[in-house]
Amino acid sequence: MIKRNCLRFVNLFFSVLLYGVWSVIIISDAQAQVAIAQGLSPTQLAATLTGAGVSVFNVQYTGDPSASAGFTDPSSSIGISSGIFLCTGPAGIAIGPNQFTNQGVSLGQPGDPQLNAFSSSTLFDASVLEFDFTPQSNVVRFRYVFASE
Repeated sequence: MIKRNCLRFVNLFFSVLLYGVWSVIIISDAQAQVAIAQGLSPTQLAATLTGAGVSVFNVQYTGDPSASAGFTDPSSSIGISSGIFLCTGPAGIAIGPNQFTNQGVSLGQPGDPQLNAFSSSTLFDASVLEFDFTPQSNVVRFRYVFASE
């Protein structure tokens, strides 16, 4: 009887221990996901790019509002830990997974005239953020990642 109860305790102990380890792994993995912040104004998007110590003005955004968003990536899996998405589709689905080829979401917006001049076909759904800025120092750096399907 004592052996059986002891074995039950050991099984229960290891079951709880294993469940606890799984929970830690799942929670850690969930915290490392890219988080998207939609609904940011063009000024907020520009401020996300420039950070502290930079004055931003003359901010203009052209495109569908759903095609832009801020993001944070605690694990820096895309090479930077925070920034903005400018997409040709909804930014909310930018992190995927994209499991289908030749499929996208049309937002019904025009392309960029400058890019159209270089293309042999008409482009659509441009997402353009333009702004002027004045830094408080004499050094300016931008880190960026270009991505595609």
